[in-house]
Amino acid sequence: AALRACAAHGVQKRWRRALRLVREAPEAADARCFTSAIRACAADGRWREALGLLRRLELSNVSAPSAHAYSAAISALRPSAKWRTAVALLGRMRSSGLALDAHCLGAALEVCAAADRWEETLSLVGSMPRLGLTPSSRHLAPMLRCCTRAGHCAEALAMLDRLGRPPLDAVATAAALEACAR
Repeated sequence: AALRACAAHGVQKRWRRALRLVREAPEAADARCFTSAIRACAADGRWREALGLLRRLELSNVSAPSAHAYSAAISALRPSAKWRTAVALLGRMRSSGLALDAHCLGAALEVCAAADRWEETLSLVGSMPRLGLTPSSRHLAPMLRCCTRAGHCAEALAMLDRLGRPPLDAVATAAALEACAR
């Protein structure tokens, strides 16, 4: 419970407290505790610490990391735009036997978009139907914005066509309209 409180969004410097709690009582820290500590690090942009906690969890005898732990670690990478690391974490997730889910892919899309990696955003969105996932506006908006910034509007709009023109919320619609206007 204390770790979940540390992970509250908008509260800075709680990551230190979360790390201390995991370090001081490692025998009491289960996968949920680690995930909460990873979220606390992510909320303050502490990607190195978040990745360190994820690695500790992967190597521990506690339990395997969940998709939530990976998603939180990937989210921590957004401010630093560490897109290669985000994509590598998706690979580690798959290697560990976890299915990629919409949250992990959404987090990776945000990181790739922050790094202006339009090809990766298209690839990630394009992989979703093969994984049995339906891209939502949360996935499409970063892809559309990224492709538009990079001058690859036609590719983004072609992806929407390949996906059967999914319904878009206001943010994704604005991004699509901007792509059309270019």
